[in-house]
Amino acid sequence: MTISTVEASFMKKNGYLEERDFGGKENYMTASGEVEEGTVINLRQVTVGTLSLKNVRASVVKSQNAPLLLGQSVLGRFAKVEVDNSNKEIRFTSVIKQIELTEIKCAAFYNITEEKYDKAAMLFHKAFEAEQNPEYLYYEGICWSCYGDNKKYISVMEAALALLPDDENVNYQYGYSYFINGKYEESIAAFRKCVERFPNSDDSRYMLAYVLTRQEKYEEALSVLEDSLAYNPDFLYYHFAKAVALYRLGRNDEAIPEWKIASTIPFDENYGIVHCEALLRLGEIEQCRE
Repeated sequence: MTISTVEASFMKKNGYLEERDFGGKENYMTASGEVEEGTVINLRQVTVGTLSLKNVRASVVKSQNAPLLLGQSVLGRFAKVEVDNSNKEIRFTSVIKQIELTEIKCAAFYNITEEKYDKAAMLFHKAFEAEQNPEYLYYEGICWSCYGDNKKYISVMEAALALLPDDENVNYQYGYSYFINGKYEESIAAFRKCVERFPNSDDSRYMLAYVLTRQEKYEEALSVLEDSLAYNPDFLYYHFAKAVALYRLGRNDEAIPEWKIASTIPFDENYGIVHCEALLRLGEIEQCRE
């Protein structure tokens, strides 16, 4: 690698280079065939996009206007270097050993337990780049959702769906990512498609009815729920969603039996609000408070 004296001076001034990083003089041949003298230095870390190389040998050329160059000895440390002339991009792919890949995956799941979802997401992306396993994209998207970066959530799920079009969970998360981003019509279309492809997906059916209700399409929501209850009458959340739609339509007498069924849903820390609202609509204030 070669850098100019301007870059070297800046790096030394700002602490990126220390005296121990400087070696002796060395002659080298440029791409034009000319022989130049340079000062050998050690760059402790070189970052290219999301990839990092440790201890890169470089030369400082005397010219202040010399371009920053990566030689073959540096390029050879990447697994693959691709030049895309049409998009004016260069893509670098790192080499990750299997043992290191295992450590990356373990670290990703550990960060989830620590609720460090952004770090977990980046580790899953690194694992995907190494192994090209689209399941890691799925996990990455879930982590960005938990972290609250909904834009990254939807973009990663779009990429995951392109690679796993027949995966039920990916299809569901794809629809949910649109919902979280406030793209309700796109979410409805995605959940509707998911229900068509995976008729037994209770989560997709429930979310389709939920988003339709949120968009005040109550009759459509009821139609979805009636069909869903025919598939699985034991899925209590269908009764809750049906009660909400009927309540919004002013059909309270019809909603009450559905509220009663919904009130029997076992308490769950994620969906406790469903149980509470059912009790509230039935006038069970004390139970609701409890």
